Amino acid sequence: MRNEDGRYIPLIIETNRERVSRSGVFYPARHLDWGRLEPGREPARAPAWPGAESSFAYDPHAEWTRSQDGRAIEIAIPWGLLNVGDPSSRSVLDDKAGTSDIEVTKTDGIGLLAWAVKRPAFRADSLGPARPGGPSRLAPHEVQFLGAPGTTQSTAGQEISVASPETRSYSWSGWEVPIISERIKRSARYVRETFEGMDARDQQDQTRLDSKPR
Repeated sequence: MRNEDGRYIPLIIETNRERVSRSGVFYPARHLDWGRLEPGREPARAPAWPGAESSFAYDPHAEWTRSQDGRAIEIAIPWGLLNVGDPSSRSVLDDKAGTSDIEVTKTDGIGLLAWAVKRPAFRADSLGPARPGGPSRLAPHEVQFLGAPGTTQSTAGQEISVASPETRSYSWSGWEVPIISERIKRSARYVRETFEGMDARDQQDQTRLDSKPR
């Protein structure tokens, strides 16, 4: 997300507010950097329990991975992180100034860019390349942007301008009825066993009630 001064700010979400317990213990707030993508791969198809049909296990941290030969990157980015308000109609958030509503506008596609740095000590972050105790900025010649064929990069002083052809933007087909795929959670086994046990207890209680004299 770019701020009004041209600097990018992180998407920080407060998952837990700070609080003080009744015993006086202070619990600080917890935050999540929503813009940081975690590397990982979705686990292979596996049964939820022995004898059950195979289903896909879910890994919420599997957001991007690299192929074994290093020539391809697979990314799973949530629609909300791309500011897509309604993916079925390809509508993206387009908040108009001076209105209380949050408007959306249909987009023709999304441009994708990646950037790399020549200093191996730096790491990609939602705030840009950074290293604890080191300089917070890189020189323009140390940054290389990667995009679709036809993407150009130019430098003027400390400013870097990147242009990517609109015809190379990523677009997708809309839909009226969502395509879903069911999967069995691993916890389904314990839910099933719990409910089966409840049925047995209820049946025993009813038997005892029926045996009591009225």
